[in-house]
Amino acid sequence: MGVRKLDDNKEKAKLYQKVSIKQIRSTISRERSQLQTLQCLGLGRIGRVVEQYAEPSIVGMLRKVAHLVEVREAK
Repeated sequence: MGVRKLDDNKEKAKLYQKVSIKQIRSTISRERSQLQTLQCLGLGRIGRVVEQYAEPSIVGMLRKVAHLVEVREAK
């Protein structure tokens, strides 16, 4: 068969918790990979906030830039 893709937000909402991610530190003098990770998360400026589902790939990205962001449960 194959792996089923989760393209539908309703399916993601059932499986994963929604989190709010806020950038709290600058990317100046950071590794290029950390900057690219923030951009993939939808961040790039201090104070910017995005909401994402806590999928394993997103959780891995958050671990990489944990010192630059603040993560909370979305309301």
